[in-house]
Amino acid sequence: MNDILLNVDHAEPLEVRSDVLAVQYPQRLLGTVERVVETAVAAKRHVLLPQPGVVRVLDSISGIAADRVLVIGVPPLAVYDYRHLSEFASRAVSYVASLADANHLAMPVYGSKGYRLDDEKAFESQVTGILTAVKDQRVKAVIRAVTLIERDPDRATRLSKQLVGVVKQASRALRTIVNPAEGDEATPPPRYDPPAPSMPTLFLCYRRDDAPDAAGRLYDSLTAAFGPGRVFMDIDSVPLGVNFVTHINQQLQGCAAVLVLIGRSWTSCIDADGGRRLEDPADHVRVEIATALKQNVPVIPVLVQNTPMPRAADLPDEIRDLAFYNGIKLSPEVWRGGVERLIKELDRVMKGAAER
Repeated sequence: MNDILLNVDHAEPLEVRSDVLAVQYPQRLLGTVERVVETAVAAKRHVLLPQPGVVRVLDSISGIAADRVLVIGVPPLAVYDYRHLSEFASRAVSYVASLADANHLAMPVYGSKGYRLDDEKAFESQVTGILTAVKDQRVKAVIRAVTLIERDPDRATRLSKQLVGVVKQASRALRTIVNPAEGDEATPPPRYDPPAPSMPTLFLCYRRDDAPDAAGRLYDSLTAAFGPGRVFMDIDSVPLGVNFVTHINQQLQGCAAVLVLIGRSWTSCIDADGGRRLEDPADHVRVEIATALKQNVPVIPVLVQNTPMPRAADLPDEIRDLAFYNGIKLSPEVWRGGVERLIKELDRVMKGAAER
């Protein structure tokens, strides 16, 4: 059984040598992820920032000591909480364990600065996420060290002292080189197990320049109800060398429903040439909806920003049927009630898909 070194280090995150530096992107640039992007741009590297639930890997950037940077998309700050921080830490550890040549992960300590979280509770959540991931013996067999980086020296010292107690409370599964007292036992934290590939999923289709805030808010509610592994809002993760349409077809296989988020500018969004995006056969939203309709996947229009249902005359032929699908309105005044109703209906749809 391998021991794993878990420690807090006072340093600048970009200067810590490790196999992987993991940072989170809360749909805006701040803190470490902002410095990562600035450094990458200065090195003439292109950075594609991830939507919630999406992971980007940046290899060997001049000015960053880590061999790779893992950028993990998380929900916007308006809905971000301790659970998202724990999930970020857990996902970072699990992802690094899947890499063939990486066993030392570093990540910043997140808390009150920028994220409006209580420092101590945030630290507990982040450590718990790490411990949750290393309960998997396959992960524990690969990971050798996890370094939590804190720029403030006083806080780094305080968190180092706090670490032993947090580890004891969270789990006995991880043996850390912090000389814990013998005989102390703690109840392991609950573990989220990603769904098997055969389990039905939900696909959130939206335009980034139409209603991204509503998309992030809805994604947060859906992942809370069904788990992050069963909700996809990924429009930028097509692997290199893979046909986009083929990729969408694969993503929609086993999908219980496609939720089409429609805001005020959904039908009128234009591209760089001034043409309406929906008129482009390669438009990702058009392709996703058309593919879902062809595969007979249930399509649910979700109307936000008090937007009316698009008229059939405003839609291309291959997705014109969308105008006749029954949808749901999520206005700010009744958002909570509308989402609860939507989740109940999706629960029924998910169960039906699982039985087929």
